[in-house]
Amino acid sequence: MAQSVQIHQRLAETVARFEQTHMGLCPKSVEVDIHRSHILVSLTGVVSAAERQSARDQEVRELLEKLAAAAFETVSRDLETEVERITGRAVAGSRISIDPLAGDAILKFLLEDTEPQAKSLAEG
Repeated sequence: MAQSVQIHQRLAETVARFEQTHMGLCPKSVEVDIHRSHILVSLTGVVSAAERQSARDQEVRELLEKLAAAAFETVSRDLETEVERITGRAVAGSRISIDPLAGDAILKFLLEDTEPQAKSLAEG
């Protein structure tokens, strides 16, 4: 259980640092949920007040969502590598989804089916 808490904490710190250095965002909070096939990371407070206000317009909101996705896609491999190092699991892909009105975002990492327990059960 302590190892799980440590992994959650390391992932949260890594994502926060990545968001600052690669995306220019400073999340107010980072929460990590690890599931068998994926990792979800909730980021609170990553959209500026000006962007939130502008996002009231549907067209602007869609542009902000597309911009965030495109920017993340160009640098996501760096973060995926760190997630692989921390979890010991291969990342098949990742994406970001932002909610410009709320100011929040969610990162999703799709994990390859490489869990040690799953392999040993299949082999045994």
